[in-house]
Amino acid sequence: MAPQITLYFLQASRCIRTAWQLHELGLDYELKFSPRQNGLAPPEFTKEVGGLGKFPTIIDHGVTITESGNIAE
Repeated sequence: MAPQITLYFLQASRCIRTAWQLHELGLDYELKFSPRQNGLAPPEFTKEVGGLGKFPTIIDHGVTITESGNIAE
């Protein structure tokens, strides 16, 4: 069965906090990683998550949550 959580991880960002939290909770998740291009997220990666393109972003059972503090709560 595929993981129900997808983590959109942008290189050199606070995404590591969310990956660490998911790991510590023992939750299965799919990781979608992108390196930065000229210091920013590539447009096609930002388009995948919609909205403002904030990272980290998780999609958990169809619910989108952005920013590491919000995700941690």
